[in-house]
Amino acid sequence: MKRFIAYVVLGFLVSTSLCYATTIRDKTTFTGPTTIKGTIQGATPFVMEGATVDGYQTSVAVTDPTADRTVTIPDATGEAAINCIASHDYDDSVVDWSMTVAEAKCSMAVFTNASGAVNAILPAASAGKFRTVYNNSGQAVTLKVTGQTGASVATGKYAIFTDNGIDVIEIYEQP
Repeated sequence: MKRFIAYVVLGFLVSTSLCYATTIRDKTTFTGPTTIKGTIQGATPFVMEGATVDGYQTSVAVTDPTADRTVTIPDATGEAAINCIASHDYDDSVVDWSMTVAEAKCSMAVFTNASGAVNAILPAASAGKFRTVYNNSGQAVTLKVTGQTGASVATGKYAIFTDNGIDVIEIYEQP
């Protein structure tokens, strides 16, 4: 059984409620504050379009839980951390790797197969961003922001770096 409740004051619709099991179809637009109480079902219940309506969307997917889970969104401004690994094979060369914005957002970087000392260049510093680096290139690799000096990690080593808002600094390198 579905029930729809509407409140009209002086000829203006001021509030609506959908009660009980309700299916909201594709292309439904909500304007103003929207409150949803209950369970939103589906493996990918939210698909969002960006500012440009095109063939690319962002989906929020949910893995079948094995117990009750809570994900808390903090009262803070920032970006969600996505666990990804940016890797680069220098293909036995000494050409610097200019990382893309997406690659620079990854929390880990792996370098392989350089024939001399090389650079991995970030497009910009992200103050407070941490990343783990594994250098298996055979040469020293310097991780830096465009136009800055950065810090190097020796071959065969793991290191932890952070961005200070201007450049990359090394916090720890495996002995």
